[in-house]
Formats: sequence, C-alpha cells, structure tokens
Amino acid sequence: MFYLLLKFETLSLGTIKSYAILLWMIREKKRVETEHKKEWILVAEEDASIRKLLFQVLSKMGYYVTLVATGEEGLECFHEKAYSLVLTEAAMPGMDGLTFARRIKERSPRTPVCLLTSWEQQEADSAIKEGSVDVVLCKPFGLYEIRETVERLIKIHKSRDFQ
Repeated sequence: MFYLLLKFETLSLGTIKSYAILLWMIREKKRVETEHKKEWILVAEEDASIRKLLFQVLSKMGYYVTLVATGEEGLECFHEKAYSLVLTEAAMPGMDGLTFARRIKERSPRTPVCLLTSWEQQEADSAIKEGSVDVVLCKPFGLYEIRETVERLIKIHKSRDFQ
C-alpha cells in the first residue's frame, strides 16, 4: 500500500499542535493468476538491461517468459515450444530482428510478432505491410505501451486460434 501524508505542526499560544492529512492512498492489486495469463512469450533482445526489464514486466503480468540475445537462439527456442507472442529487437548481432520475424511467420503465421526498434516510422510501417510483424514499438517506449501491446497481441493470438 502506498500513501501520501501531509504532516505539519502549528504553534499557537505556546502550544504545539500536530496534524496529518491523508492526501491519497493506492492499494496494490493482488496478483491473480488466471488461465488466460498462462501464455509463453519469447523475447529476443541483445541488450541485457532491456531483456531484464521486459522479463520483470511480463512476469509481473502473469506470463511465462523466455529470454534470448540473438535471433538464432530465438529460433531454437521457438522450434521447441509453442509461444503466444514474440517480441524482438530489430538490430541484433547475426540474424537481425526482421529476418528473425520472417522466420517465425514462415513457421507459425498466426503467432503475433512485435518488433522493438529505433527505426524511423516509415521503415517500421513497411515491416508491418510486408507481414513480417504485427506491431512495431519504437524506442524509447513506456511500460504502459508494453503492457497494452502485449495484452492486445495475446488477444489477437487467441482469436486466430479460434478461426
């Protein structure tokens, strides 16, 4: 639970009076593991700090997460397990993220792929038009954007499974 208190004292006729006013309070929601959250997400990102951040955010959301640093490692993992979503950095050493995304779509066209990039918007749009990726998140992105995008893409994946 987080709260903000305003505390102050007044001095009047030699008497000190203390006051505390509760300005706001936030209660943390308990983490609820629901069946729809038990999905696997594959994250391919060369930057260890971003991998760690994405792991923390996605795990806290209730997802299972596999982290890899290269596209080659990502393909190995993808062949071993069914993933509901793939997040990939565009500029990785070896196989770049767009090539990795193409390979994922060749193997599993219904799996949503989100490209994380610092590209210009025009280049990002062409990747979407090509069909290699479903969504492009341009860096820097906020945690809200990640959460919103992941939830939306997981829903897309589930709807594709029923088609």
